[in-house]
Amino acid sequence: MERVDLLRLMLPPARAVDTAPVRCAWRTAQGWQGATLENLAALAALSTPSRPRRVEVCPHPGDVSMTTLELPPLPAARLRVAVLGAIELLALAAPADLAVGIGARDGTGRVPVAWMSAEALSACLRALRQHGLAVQAVLAPPAFLPAPDQGLAALRVDGWAIVRAGAGSGLVHPLAAAQADPVQLEARLRPLLPGALPLHWLAESEASSFAGSGWAWTLPMAASGGEGTDRRWLRPAIGWSVATAAVCLLGLQLQAARVAAEGQALTRQMAAQVKAAFPELPVVLNPLQQARQLRDARRAGTAMGGIESADFAALVRAATAVLAQAEGQVQGLDFRDGQLRVRWRAGVVLGADELKALQASAQQRGLQLLPEEGGLRVALAETKQGGEGGVAPAAASKTAAQNGAAP
Repeated sequence: MERVDLLRLMLPPARAVDTAPVRCAWRTAQGWQGATLENLAALAALSTPSRPRRVEVCPHPGDVSMTTLELPPLPAARLRVAVLGAIELLALAAPADLAVGIGARDGTGRVPVAWMSAEALSACLRALRQHGLAVQAVLAPPAFLPAPDQGLAALRVDGWAIVRAGAGSGLVHPLAAAQADPVQLEARLRPLLPGALPLHWLAESEASSFAGSGWAWTLPMAASGGEGTDRRWLRPAIGWSVATAAVCLLGLQLQAARVAAEGQALTRQMAAQVKAAFPELPVVLNPLQQARQLRDARRAGTAMGGIESADFAALVRAATAVLAQAEGQVQGLDFRDGQLRVRWRAGVVLGADELKALQASAQQRGLQLLPEEGGLRVALAETKQGGEGGVAPAAASKTAAQNGAAP
């Protein structure tokens, strides 16, 4: 039995893959031989192309679409993305449902592409396997045609024109039944062909019509076979991705904790430095702001002293005891005109009951709390002495300081 080196099949239409005639050709040491068989079962029963070393198929021209796209030079991954984006505008199905083959970009920037339904291709390849034929490559229909040294090779099959226009490019185009004359066919195809190269028509029955070589790109078969694409490689990839995300998240949490600890340490260091520079300051809540206020006061010659210093110290001590109930909500303090303004942190809003409780506690320490936007205003409470006149500010300060000494 003569061993077949290469078997080539032009598949019948996918909708009739098991019943329609099959065109085939095989290459042996003596050259190419060809036949048109009744169906795939007849091919399996044929003894001559038994157990071929390699099987190549091309889809029926009615099942595949071909075109060329003008694209800039791109890496392979981006080139495929660009091609799929262009095909999405041309095809009737989503690119994810297609088997798309992409050729090499030529010197003019043109990229040949071919596509067909992945499901239809899968059904055809499954039928071939059922008849004992394992396919190694799926080529576009023009790939089987010989590439003439000068001109274009063309073949008419079932009302379709198949043209090979170069080493890796070509086209498939439907023809009207009345267009049987070669002159009419060429007039129909000429606007689609490159340049003015002559068109050489091949006989459908000749085995040499399948003898073409040099075609370098194929349609993918990964989604064929009925079992779907093998995605076992995704499992370790997903596992490593999850592990990497967990490590990154842990690292971010550790970094955030370290930054928070450094911030707290820096705040304590700044408070100690401000306290050392301004020993008259009883409480440090906002080191930077308080240091700036005291520095500006000293430069202006209005550093706090006497009654005002007593007022400030008394207000801060008493207010600190009162505002201990609002721990963690104070953003800063500002002392101006004998009054202490307390600013809340962003988003802090005191309820009516909380405000009443603070005001009652302040009143016991000789202070009055007046709510204002974003905080409170703390001032020495106005008291009466013997029903006439007001207590001197220094006396009121002393009272507030004594009341605020015990929280």
